[in-house]
Amino acid sequence: MDIQAYISSGIIERYALGICTAAETDELEKLALLHPEINREVNEIRSSLESYAMKHVLSPPEALKENLMKRIRKEPLEEHGKIVSMNTKQNALNAGSGHIHYAAAAATVLLLISAALNFVFYGNWKSSEKNLAVLTEEKRQIAEQLHIQKASYTEAMNDLAVLKNPDMVKMEMKGKEPAPDAQALVYCNFKTNEIFLDVKKLPTPPDSMQYQFWAIVKGKAIDGGMIDLCPLTDTCGIHKMNPVADAHAFAISLEKKGGMPEPKGQIYLAFGI
Repeated sequence: MDIQAYISSGIIERYALGICTAAETDELEKLALLHPEINREVNEIRSSLESYAMKHVLSPPEALKENLMKRIRKEPLEEHGKIVSMNTKQNALNAGSGHIHYAAAAATVLLLISAALNFVFYGNWKSSEKNLAVLTEEKRQIAEQLHIQKASYTEAMNDLAVLKNPDMVKMEMKGKEPAPDAQALVYCNFKTNEIFLDVKKLPTPPDSMQYQFWAIVKGKAIDGGMIDLCPLTDTCGIHKMNPVADAHAFAISLEKKGGMPEPKGQIYLAFGI
């Protein structure tokens, strides 16, 4: 038998608190007779419980003591009680009624303390859980803002690279009759055929409609891509459109959402037309 494993199982603590089953109690008392280390552990745990109980004992009110003494003096003791001698197992365990009372008192104190600590720890846990949820949400929002700022910074750097490129030719598109105050800039690199569009001002289109960019090559309109406006048009930045070679003019028309193979709607902005 592994004595240390048996001692570490917690059965001796349960025995000292009086919460073992009858079978467990019988087994432990037999083992204590055979193994001094088990008997020693039982005595040490009982001694610890007694010390704890005595340390935290609550003195009864003085009036209660006086009332009990009066009753004892008035009522004679029972003379027909039976005296039972202690058996060998009890001698081996140094157990008596006083130990049981102290163990019960200690168990009661421990249970009350455990309940109080559980209440405090539960409150602290709920508070910590709430704080953790707040911190997690704040962290998510900060990460989201950093992601947005990083994207804005990258976009700004890309826009700056377009503006600083000496091969880029800037052309200003003029507003037509539907929106004479509309504004947009086209940046075209005739060496690489790259085209960039910077929309400054355009009326918000109906939900079923969308602006489409056109590059004019030898009188023919070539699809340059669809335009998605920002809530604030002037904050959209510079967007790369479809590359077109030999373009000499540009236009923006309002078409059905998704675009058309050739312009069918009204022209809102144009350059070179």
